[in-house]
Amino acid sequence: MYLKNVSEYLGFLFVTFLVKRLSVEAASRLGGFVLRAIGPKTRRHRVTLQNIASAFPEKSDKECENIALDMWEFLGRVFSESIKLDVIAREGRVTIDPVSLNALPKDQSFIVAGAHQGNWEVAAIAGSHLNANFTGIYRAFRNPFVDRSVFLVRKPFYPGGLWKKGAQSAVRALRCLKSGGSIAVLADVHDRRGVPGMFFGRPTKSSSFPALAAYVTGRPLFAAEVIRCPDVHFIIRLTEVRFDRSRSKDIAVSEATLLLQSLIEASVRENPGQWLWSSNRWVRG
Repeated sequence: MYLKNVSEYLGFLFVTFLVKRLSVEAASRLGGFVLRAIGPKTRRHRVTLQNIASAFPEKSDKECENIALDMWEFLGRVFSESIKLDVIAREGRVTIDPVSLNALPKDQSFIVAGAHQGNWEVAAIAGSHLNANFTGIYRAFRNPFVDRSVFLVRKPFYPGGLWKKGAQSAVRALRCLKSGGSIAVLADVHDRRGVPGMFFGRPTKSSSFPALAAYVTGRPLFAAEVIRCPDVHFIIRLTEVRFDRSRSKDIAVSEATLLLQSLIEASVRENPGQWLWSSNRWVRG
């Protein structure tokens, strides 16, 4: 396992070396081109096609294949762009939708729950526009060497701290909220202990943490969408997840969690080629 991790890491370093020497646009195009070619040859391609076909039964096999190809290209772009987050931030390639900006609370912390779409890595850059003291929670890579490298790239955009997913990270995030900071999480992954519901017509379980954090702290919860624009620019669109805080905690948190997932689904439907269809999002069996 150690040798495998080292070899993967050396490959990662080589790609990183190449990408850093390209412009943002060239790096994005290259990453998209490579993964659009390689992705369909991987084992995850079959799962990807199955998930797309189940989500869009009205679409033909050709249409599903095109969505899958777009997804692989989008993932390749995300990989390359994420290596150049500092450049993307410096060049002002991330903006916040004006309507969303007006909806954000003034002088109050909040929770942002995003999805694996557009380029989720750039979402934290928006925090610098808001002077938001963001704390982030992320799922670690299996390769510890790669995980450490990616962590160091992400860390500057989370002044409140960046923590691996786990019990302690939740405690730290809540502490951040109560002290006036904000938190950012990805909410479109399967959580076996989460709230049961439907996503694209299939059973799934979704993390209740974003809604729970909003309920217990009284802070507002927003669904975040990263919209990819031409020439590697991005717009962040936020929608408040409103729910009845007067109801019992379990009911209010469940309702808010399901509402958040419905907003994510609606966003994915707008541009299905910009979401991670290769994931195990649904309950098996």
